[in-house]
Amino acid sequence: MTASTQSGSIDQGAGAATAQHFSFFQPPPFDPVQCIPKKDRDQIFGFAVSEANVVAHEPLANGGNHWTFYLTVASKSLGSDERRLVQLDCTPSGMPAGGGGSGSKVNIVVSLLDDQKFSRAQCICRMSIRELVTVDDFVDVITKHGRHKYVFDDKGRGCKKWVADQMNLFLETGVFVQEYDVKNAKKDMMFQWDNFQRVGDHSDWAVGVYYQ
Repeated sequence: MTASTQSGSIDQGAGAATAQHFSFFQPPPFDPVQCIPKKDRDQIFGFAVSEANVVAHEPLANGGNHWTFYLTVASKSLGSDERRLVQLDCTPSGMPAGGGGSGSKVNIVVSLLDDQKFSRAQCICRMSIRELVTVDDFVDVITKHGRHKYVFDDKGRGCKKWVADQMNLFLETGVFVQEYDVKNAKKDMMFQWDNFQRVGDHSDWAVGVYYQ
C-alpha cells in the first residue's frame, strides 16, 4: 500500500466514524418545565407561597388577554420583610406538536420576577390557598397529572383554557381551598380586560389539547 493510498483509507475511515457519530446523536429530550433563572431552580421551588392570584395581562390584538398565575413568595434568603412574585406561566415553546398537529407544545415557565406590584395586571383574581404550600407543590401537582404536556393551537392560543384547567386541579388536590374563588375567576375570564375594566366579551375560548 502506498502512502497516498494509506492516507486515503485513513481519511475514509475518519469520515465514516464522523458520520456514524452524527447518526447516533440525539437531541436532549424536551423538558416542558423551565425555571428563570435556571441556576436558582431549587431555591425558587422551595419558596413558601403566601398568596396566589390568577392574572390577566395586557389586551391581545385578536381579543382577550393572556392569563397566568402569580405566586407571592417569602423566604429567609430574600430578607425577613421582602416579598417577591413568582410567575407560573404557560407559553408556546416553538416545539412542534407532532402527531399531525399544527400547534406548539408549551413550556411551563416558573420565573422569579423583579416586579413586586403586578405592573402588567389588567385583572387580578385572588385564590385562597392551604397553609404550608410551596412553589414546588404547585409544579408537582401539574406534572404528576400530566398538565405540563399541553399544546397550543396554530395561532399560539390556549393559555386561558390551561389556567382554568389548573384552577380546577388545584381545587381538587387541596392547593386551592375555596370553590367560589375558582368560579368567580372563571366568570372574569369570560371578558377582555383593560385597566381593571371589562372592555368586551371573550366567552369563546381557544382550546389547546393535552398529549401523552
